[in-house]
Amino acid sequence: MLGRLLTVGLLLAGQVRGEQTGRVDALALGFADAVPAERLGVFIKSFLQHSPAHSELVLFAYDNPPNVSLYGPRVSVVRSARSEGVDLSNHRYALFREHVEHLFPAPRLLLNSDVSDVVFQANPFVGDAAGVVYTSLEGDRTLGDGSLVAHFNNKWISNIQRCGKIVQSSDLDSWEVVCSGFSTGRAQPMLAYWRAMERELKTCFGNVKGQDQGVHEYLIHQETPNGVRFELLDSFSSPLATLSHILELMRKNPGVKLLEPSDYTRTALGEQIHFPDALVPCVRRTGRRQMCYDESGYFYNAEGNLPAVVHQYNRFHELEQLIFHRWL
Repeated sequence: MLGRLLTVGLLLAGQVRGEQTGRVDALALGFADAVPAERLGVFIKSFLQHSPAHSELVLFAYDNPPNVSLYGPRVSVVRSARSEGVDLSNHRYALFREHVEHLFPAPRLLLNSDVSDVVFQANPFVGDAAGVVYTSLEGDRTLGDGSLVAHFNNKWISNIQRCGKIVQSSDLDSWEVVCSGFSTGRAQPMLAYWRAMERELKTCFGNVKGQDQGVHEYLIHQETPNGVRFELLDSFSSPLATLSHILELMRKNPGVKLLEPSDYTRTALGEQIHFPDALVPCVRRTGRRQMCYDESGYFYNAEGNLPAVVHQYNRFHELEQLIFHRWL
């Protein structure tokens, strides 16, 4: 069976829930395979600091599960068999769905998140309206705006069209770019969302890294699962901040070079490089839409507020180092 799980590290998830921490009201899930130790530490420690007491974190891994024993009973690791021909970024939705469906009682709130580039600054379970999945816009970009991220998202949407899905090309230019790296909501809509992601990725280039982003956008803009409404939170003022959009603001900064799509591809979508800093320390903050960070590594959005979730902080070297210093 796809995603049959073997539990390692602590105890079976059901035992952790029933015997050590009581009922779990909120559950976060992420894939920790091959995540650098520093970034994993940031993710876990900031989650434990800012999430509710009756919440837990389950991390999935293939061959090298991390040792999380020092973090206490709220963090556990699940080891999974690989699914041949399926990239891990796409496989995770099946793993999350199967894991949660075997829990009783089910958590009220669920969250799935990228692990290697996320830090929490407040409670990450940012909404609990019935039927709603909360997820993040990447700035104010659309697939037709010519931006670097639009370039990649259009490739993933093209894959969906190639596997038989009807996407009206005339509509694509107005589709907002939405990030698949973080979603949260009540259990019912989140499970429906994961099932839809799993179903579409089985047939639509599930072996292509990043294809889940294209399917995520397809579900939001064209084939929303029954009983689900997506609430798209902007990165300028909401509790979810996805930072790659700041790179587009660099177009307005004379003398700052933007990477071309060919350069970006060679570096695995930016994971192994540090972009020039477009963020500035808060003491130099100017303009309503200028993001900033302080000397402790806290990120402030355009409204001057601390978002609960900061995604893609590793795109900015100085900010990343300050976050490491704060949490490690």
